[in-house]
Amino acid sequence: MKEIAAENWAVCGKMNTGKTHVALEMAFEIQKESGKPILVFDHNNNESYKEITNTLGIEDLENYVLDDNSTWKISGSSDYDYFLELLTLYVRNTIVLLDDCGNYFTGNLSSVQMNFVTASKNNGNDIFYQFHNFNDIAPKLCRNFQMVILKEQAGEIPSKVQAHQRLNILHEEIRLENEKRPTKEKWSYRIYDMYSDDVFVERNGILEKHDGSTYFKNKKYRKL
Repeated sequence: MKEIAAENWAVCGKMNTGKTHVALEMAFEIQKESGKPILVFDHNNNESYKEITNTLGIEDLENYVLDDNSTWKISGSSDYDYFLELLTLYVRNTIVLLDDCGNYFTGNLSSVQMNFVTASKNNGNDIFYQFHNFNDIAPKLCRNFQMVILKEQAGEIPSKVQAHQRLNILHEEIRLENEKRPTKEKWSYRIYDMYSDDVFVERNGILEKHDGSTYFKNKKYRKL
């Protein structure tokens, strides 16, 4: 299996902006390069995951080895702490999608949550944290994101987020693009690499890569 860096992904945007769709697309792209299995924690029976037919019980993680290039979901359980604990202890080299993180990773992270966040890289796990607004997310989690999939959110990107000035510029671009779209098609987004300062812009189904030092040159954020 080809080794690639395991990373924490922030997937942020209001409802009906296509967060889950893009998160799945990125997860499958990582899978193509790495062969890693995908595991979805589908505690809300999200319609976007209906095509995933391989299912596990949350208790199966202790003894189950996921096959390379396979895709699985755990549904029917809302025990986030137990799920995170099992992931930290037993799951390696896997792509994990988490929904509704704004309802869970808030305030001061618990020891279970913090262990999970900081152990993901050493465990070879790519984690996609999906939420509606950066204001909902604990500062300690915000400081551990390497990649951001940014959709339109309510308000500004707060200062607790690394590179918030750059992200606010991208967010304004997204908002302006969405203004030109029909009500049910507010799907514009940007991907930002916190470490390499690269920006990825979707044009006609293709992601264009831009170096941040050039992309952001002479661009300024105007507060809403």
